Order: sequence, then C-alpha cells, then structure tokens
Amino acid sequence: MATWFELSGAIALLLGLGTRFFAFSLFILTMVAIASVHWPMNWQTLQDLAMGYAISDKGFGNFKLPLIFAVMLLPLVFRGAGKLSLDALASRYFNTHEGQPNADLLAFALGLMVIGGPLALLLPTLGLVIAGAGVAMALLWAFLSGK
Repeated sequence: MATWFELSGAIALLLGLGTRFFAFSLFILTMVAIASVHWPMNWQTLQDLAMGYAISDKGFGNFKLPLIFAVMLLPLVFRGAGKLSLDALASRYFNTHEGQPNADLLAFALGLMVIGGPLALLLPTLGLVIAGAGVAMALLWAFLSGK
C-alpha cells in the first residue's frame, strides 16, 4: 500500500494535483520509514546518531536519503503548487481564494503541526516545539480571520 501511495503521490505532485495533501502524506510516510527502517537501532549520543547519516548501512542506520526526500517536500508543504499546476488552475476556475484571509498562514501552521507530530516520535523536544508553534499559528489565524 505504501508503494502504491508513493507512486500515485509522485504522479500527483508532478501534475500539481492535491499538492499540499500529497506532500503532507508523503512527508509522514517518509518519517515513518525513517523511524521504522532507516533509524539506528541503538544510539546513546548525538554522535552515534550522526553516524547513521550515510547512504550505506554499516550497522548505524542510513537515514540520509529519506531525510533529503523529506526536506525536498517541505517547500511543497508550506507553499503549495506553482502557477502551472492543476491546483492553480482549479483555484482560478473555482475562485477559491476569494474571502480567505491569511490562507498561507493556516497552511504553514498545519504544515508545522504535521511535521512536528512524527518528529516528536524521533526527537520529542524538537517535535513538540514545532507542533506547538503550529498550534499557536493556527490560533493566530483563527483570531485574525474571526473564526
């Protein structure tokens, strides 16, 4: 199921269809893959953890490549699709951004919450701080938009 979702998500991202949804979902899938497959089994210090930042597996994990993929998804999570995407075409056709104040602020807040959740499983303090910042930004968006 994960393989089919990765393939269909890649095609959707290529077309710019449901960009933020697929970028969020693929980011979470990548974090789960890092935690379950690529993360080192035993590490006591950050130096031990840093040894897993490699392409080859020598007993320390190999989370470099999936981490690069996750970082490449972040601009799509926070900014969405470009002007030549199917999302932009649908937005112009249905005129969805009219009357939506600070829509980017809400998208950024949701992105921080989605990133902070899985990250809290790997690095609890950093993940909770990022998710908390997302919650604070969502509350700010609600205050600014009057909802």
